[in-house]
Amino acid sequence: MAHVALLVPLPFEAATLRTCVNDDVSLHVIGLRASGLDACCQAILDFGSTSLVLAGLAGGLSPHLAVGQVVVDAPPTAEFDNSIQRGKIITAQRVLATPAAKSALYTETGGDVVEMEAQQVRDFADEHNLPLAIVRAVSDTYAETLDPAILSAITPEGDVHIARLLGKIARRPMLFRSLMKLRRNSNKALRNLAPAVNTVTRAMLNVQYAK
Repeated sequence: MAHVALLVPLPFEAATLRTCVNDDVSLHVIGLRASGLDACCQAILDFGSTSLVLAGLAGGLSPHLAVGQVVVDAPPTAEFDNSIQRGKIITAQRVLATPAAKSALYTETGGDVVEMEAQQVRDFADEHNLPLAIVRAVSDTYAETLDPAILSAITPEGDVHIARLLGKIARRPMLFRSLMKLRRNSNKALRNLAPAVNTVTRAMLNVQYAK
């Protein structure tokens, strides 16, 4: 019986994508940079998963992508309707916080979006002969800067260190405006992510592994 393991890096992404869970789809939080993937491996296999879907937010590299647009990297045999935009997803080891950093990676790779977990999940999928689709929604475009003060308040698990963040806002009140913009962008991306993940998980139920 076909089963899709839906993998998400962060708890707030998982909260949005719980609506995608059913008898054929299980949800697994793998952590920032896939730090918790090893701990999830047995559960993913115990569900009898026949394919994987990795989903979450990402930074835009292509100048043609706006906040909220969704990009999917999936096997050619996965059949989607016209609502799904296929593209190239690049894995980085760190957050690309400036337009210059994003532009350099776009020039080097031609990637559409950048994130920090796909390569580790690809390695796991190949090791266990599981087809993989990656679904990413843009939360910051190629032209936007992510304030380092906000990034430094995010823990390795992807949670926000509230006391640290409030301290930074107290010293720089204008930081609150940047934080609210990031929140609005993330919420818009998450709203578009869920329906795309539903479409992709249904398609991946019928996809076989091919190296």
